Amino acid sequence: MLARLPIHGSSNLTAAYTSFSALCYIYLEVLVKTFRLLLFLAAACAIAFAGDQYPNAALLTSNPIYKKNCAACHGKSAVGRHFNHAPSLLSEKTAAASPDDLRTIILKGKGEMPKFSGKISAAELDALIQQIKTANQK
Repeated sequence: MLARLPIHGSSNLTAAYTSFSALCYIYLEVLVKTFRLLLFLAAACAIAFAGDQYPNAALLTSNPIYKKNCAACHGKSAVGRHFNHAPSLLSEKTAAASPDDLRTIILKGKGEMPKFSGKISAAELDALIQQIKTANQK
């Protein structure tokens, strides 16, 4: 049952309106805080899932050759960067590439990627390719 407010006197109506406004404001604050919490939890889950998706990526990303030559474009975690169109090295496309394909791309370059022929040794290149292939194993 709804309580009836007395009609006579505007102070009662003003008080009721003020109470209602305060209640709406509190409700809105709760909604905003809940939405922020849900966004935070969704982001945390996405980060946790991404971390577990490629458990072998740490070997690649900790390689000094990767850090020196690759991380600037492909990112510290090898997931690629959108501003320079560098693809993720942790993807189905990279996993499907053969070691010879990877070797050719690294040595000769492709698209915006520079060539690294003469900049890294054959042993460093082989280790890098092996680490890229290992990082893509789930």
